[in-house]
Amino acid sequence: ERNNLTNNLWFTAEYFTGLSVSGKVNSRWLYKAGYFSSDDSNGIEVDSGGSFALLSLGYNFAAKMNFDKAIIRLDYVNNDDEPGSNTPNFSQVASLSTQWEKSKWGLSTDLSGGKGFAEQSDLWGFSLMPFYSFTAFHQVVLRYTFIDSSDDNGISLGRYENRIVSGRGNRYNEIYAGFNLFFYSHKMKWQTGLQYTTMEDDADDGGEYDGWGLTTGLRMYW
Repeated sequence: ERNNLTNNLWFTAEYFTGLSVSGKVNSRWLYKAGYFSSDDSNGIEVDSGGSFALLSLGYNFAAKMNFDKAIIRLDYVNNDDEPGSNTPNFSQVASLSTQWEKSKWGLSTDLSGGKGFAEQSDLWGFSLMPFYSFTAFHQVVLRYTFIDSSDDNGISLGRYENRIVSGRGNRYNEIYAGFNLFFYSHKMKWQTGLQYTTMEDDADDGGEYDGWGLTTGLRMYW
């Protein structure tokens, strides 16, 4: 389940029309670059909406540190100021993320921020997610997510809380604990999680939230 910092800053649409290149250098440097249309069509379209560029650069320290995985990555997006496109209203988004794994332990972190346009205010936040894998099929996960908006009503709740409170707020906290049962790695798993979420709404216009959530389900992607 994606954390709500990702839901607010990054693109929830699955596909965009564009060109990209990615690869590795010396098995340590990782790179990706692309230029895409933000047209909201389900097909291949570049006629309406703006465009955005994506740059990503990472480095794998695993061999030097004797880890199974040790990746630090910087991602950057430059997005046209086109309200109504198939992208959030952020002209720039930057993220510094890490992935650490050794034996059965692991940790993922993300520090991100975005410069908003139109009615979207600037926001920033971070997420910490430690996990422990008992076997190749059983894993427990903890996660803490924090988001802060420079102005009122800059933050949306997650997909499930949004069904209860549809308003927006200015400060968000979430603590999540979950269990994964893998059938085919992350491509097919049974996922169960308990979370406690709060959101402050200084504007007092319907975005305040304080509640618990329990989710479970079979998740697949190919």
